Amino acid sequence: MGDRRVGFYQVDGVDYTSKYRALEACADWQWPNWNFNDKEYGALDWPVEPDDDLYQMYRDRAIQISLQYDKVVIFFSGGIDSTTVLHTFIDNDIPIDAVIVIQGQLGYMEQEVRAIPYIKKLQQAKILTCPLIELDTTSYYDFQDENWMYGNLNSLAPYVDTWPQAWKHPAMQDLLHKGKTAFVRGVDKPRIVLEEDNAWYISFLDIYAAMGDYNRTNPHQDWDRVEYFYWTPDMTSIVHKQAHMVVNWFEQNTTLEFAKKVTTKEHTFDRNVYNDYIDPIVYGKYTDQSPGDPRNYFSIGKVSEHNTLWDNDETFYLGRNNTSASRTSYNNWVKGLEIIRDSIHISKFNTPDITKTADALNKFGINELAYLSPVLAEAVGTWSKFYKIKDAEFIDKS
Repeated sequence: MGDRRVGFYQVDGVDYTSKYRALEACADWQWPNWNFNDKEYGALDWPVEPDDDLYQMYRDRAIQISLQYDKVVIFFSGGIDSTTVLHTFIDNDIPIDAVIVIQGQLGYMEQEVRAIPYIKKLQQAKILTCPLIELDTTSYYDFQDENWMYGNLNSLAPYVDTWPQAWKHPAMQDLLHKGKTAFVRGVDKPRIVLEEDNAWYISFLDIYAAMGDYNRTNPHQDWDRVEYFYWTPDMTSIVHKQAHMVVNWFEQNTTLEFAKKVTTKEHTFDRNVYNDYIDPIVYGKYTDQSPGDPRNYFSIGKVSEHNTLWDNDETFYLGRNNTSASRTSYNNWVKGLEIIRDSIHISKFNTPDITKTADALNKFGINELAYLSPVLAEAVGTWSKFYKIKDAEFIDKS
């Protein structure tokens, strides 16, 4: 089993790293439990807000990572989550050995237009002295067999399967040969919900975190490790503090009805609107955006709104017949999708948008995959345990 700290699934007492193995083990209308560090987060006294300053906690987390590893590498997307991680290290003079920006595909416009220029600007100003690794993942498409999806934690998009293989890059090899390496990701902002019982809860949703089993293709499972900066069992006080800051802001500045709408866990949830409120609350030091205002820093959403058929993978789809190896890889990807279509009940998948799916299939010249539409919509997100923060106490604003 891979790194259990990034979450694992449980069905009838059996643990699974792979969400799709877990879903196969479920009865038609049964759902797996997603254990995201239940022991550590379950031990918190959630109603009591930590006294420490949030940015001191960020600093302590960066120091913690630095002390646990010989080398520290930060994945930087240009978004506010990873920007806060990056500047926590820089502002506190905590060494960084490299910054990785994934680039080279259409869907990574944010990285091309924002992330890479931003890092180079910091380097030119000598604010950042470590190397920038521009990681083009298009060279790592390699579905060697039809069981590839069991190595992925959640997403079925081809590009996600390339991420665990990034260790093959020469610059990554150089780092790994020099010591135990942490690959730090800015996962993620807190997911707060104001429920119908008028109480605040917090949970973790697997689709925000579970991208791929990074240890799957690298036998040195203790030598390189993905570290979620915020969602970590090693410093649960970060999410604890963030949660109270978010709750306090909503209670002081909005109404109960409005907060329920913004934080709902139902299908009406708008992640962009939610983030517009949350980001300035928990990352305010690194943005002058006010809670609720549209982002005033560069950010581009996914070009394709379909879960699996992202523009990130245009190279994979359009180049599937370029060589015998690319055709074999593509065929194995499709066979894997067929396996889970036949082995997992349709209720476990999101309802596909027929029009958007058809448009995406046509764009990439893979209309023959229309029969896989439910699977291409990917599995429904799975929540971890819900932890009660407190009963709502909104300030009277009349």
